[in-house]
Amino acid sequence: MLSCSTPLHNIRDGIDIGVPEKNLSNVRMMLVAWRETYHDRKTTYRVDRFLVSGLGAADLVLLPVVLPMGASDRPLFIALLSLAISLSLVSCSLLVSFIKDGLGISSYGKVHGTLIFLSLITGVIAMIAAFWHVSSAVGIVFLCLVVPLYLACASYFALARIAVGFFKILQSASKADSSQVQQDTASTNHPG
Repeated sequence: MLSCSTPLHNIRDGIDIGVPEKNLSNVRMMLVAWRETYHDRKTTYRVDRFLVSGLGAADLVLLPVVLPMGASDRPLFIALLSLAISLSLVSCSLLVSFIKDGLGISSYGKVHGTLIFLSLITGVIAMIAAFWHVSSAVGIVFLCLVVPLYLACASYFALARIAVGFFKILQSASKADSSQVQQDTASTNHPG
C-alpha cells in the first residue's frame, strides 16, 4: 500500500509498489508534456511581447495625463518616475524583441528577460501610483485586483500549455497505436 510518506523517485518505484502500468504511463506522458511546455520558449516569448506592447500602449495613454500634473505629491512623483523607467524599458525590450524576431530567435537571455520583467513591474507601479493620486482607496483596489488576476492569468497560461502538450502526446500515442494495429493486421492477413 502506498502511503503519503513513500516517495516515488522514479517510475520503477511505482511498479514495485503495485501501481498499474497504465497509470504510470499517464503520469509519464503528463511529465513529458510539462517538460516540453516548460521548454517551449516561443509561446512564452510571444505572450511576453503582447504584455509589453499592451503596457507600452497604457504608458503612452497615461503619459499625457500625468505629465502636465507635475510631481505635486508623492504618488504623482512615483507615477512619473515609474512611467519614465517603464517607457524606456518597454521601448528597449520591444526593439530587442523585433530584432530577434527578424533574426529568427524566439527566446531571450537574462538581460532581455530582466528588461521585460522590470518594464512590467514599473508600468504597473506607475498605474497604481496614478490611481493612488486620485484616491488611495482606488489605488488599493487596483493593486488588490492586479496581483491575483496576474497570477490567475499566468496559472491559466501554464495549465493550458501543459494540457495542449499532453493532448499532443496522447494524439501521437494514439496514431502510433493505430499504425501498430494496421501493421499487425497486415502481417496476419498476408503471412510470410
